[in-house]
Amino acid sequence: MGATYDPIKYMPKSLDELKKLKKLEPLVVHKLRTPLTTIRMYSEALLTDEHITDPTVKDYLKEIHDASLRMGDVLTILDPTTDQNK
Repeated sequence: MGATYDPIKYMPKSLDELKKLKKLEPLVVHKLRTPLTTIRMYSEALLTDEHITDPTVKDYLKEIHDASLRMGDVLTILDPTTDQNK
């Protein structure tokens, strides 16, 4: 007769892995948020720089800035320390 699958046997391993991921999550969010903040700040500064007048460059900067804001929103959702996730 074949062996039967026992989900209880594998549960502690899964819970342990889940605990490890929960500990890793804030670190990953922080490590991504730090450079993302730099990208957002520099793109804002360049967008408001009166010496940059080329419309194509402005469009690229706007795309970079908007993408950084969207990525920031995703990090806020993933961040277990924000009020949104409590």
